[in-house]
Amino acid sequence: MLFDIASYDFPIGDHPLSVLHIPPSLNKPHVIRGHQRFKGDDLIATDPHRIFVRRGTTTEIATRVDIELMYYDRKNIVPEYELLSSFDLSGFVFGTSAGRATLTIHLTLENTGRRPISIVKLKCVQPLRYVNFIKEFNFSSVPAGGLIVEVGSIKSARVDFVSAEAFNDDHESVKRDVQDDLTVAKSELTSFTLEMILSTGKTIVSNCIISELRKL
Repeated sequence: MLFDIASYDFPIGDHPLSVLHIPPSLNKPHVIRGHQRFKGDDLIATDPHRIFVRRGTTTEIATRVDIELMYYDRKNIVPEYELLSSFDLSGFVFGTSAGRATLTIHLTLENTGRRPISIVKLKCVQPLRYVNFIKEFNFSSVPAGGLIVEVGSIKSARVDFVSAEAFNDDHESVKRDVQDDLTVAKSELTSFTLEMILSTGKTIVSNCIISELRKL
């Protein structure tokens, strides 16, 4: 899995200096596949998997203890931004308005990260994999004034998504076809992807899951 690296460039005297900052990883250990070892220009071995650690000024192969510590650390690192999302499928409503698709859900958000979050835009990516018609659309909604979720808090909100594109076909016939497919999709839909754009311009992604209320 990829991770973020921040680069800072600044001059010292007449010399440019670059500093690379690698933040704590939430997904370690990071495994290098097909690692190759050379002696001079000659390839002497290829390792299927290899994990390295930094000790002082040297880089060494991770031991079993190193790997155990990585998994221990991973459980104790709180990410800067992390948002858990879910919704009750009984409040999942599809329709059309002014020639565009509409999708209403009652969303629950829990901020488990280290920083408060102010959401200014949501994108619902491919909410129904069984309805070909909807696959072409990203649904978006901008809550008035932004949706603020404080650290350690849970926020519930009704979100109305509107498709970016309009229909070319007859609205009523398309709506009937989609609603017929939606009846089947409701019994099989388990999750979809939410992209959240924050007031800082940062985008975070959450796998929005279906709440257990659907089974009651």
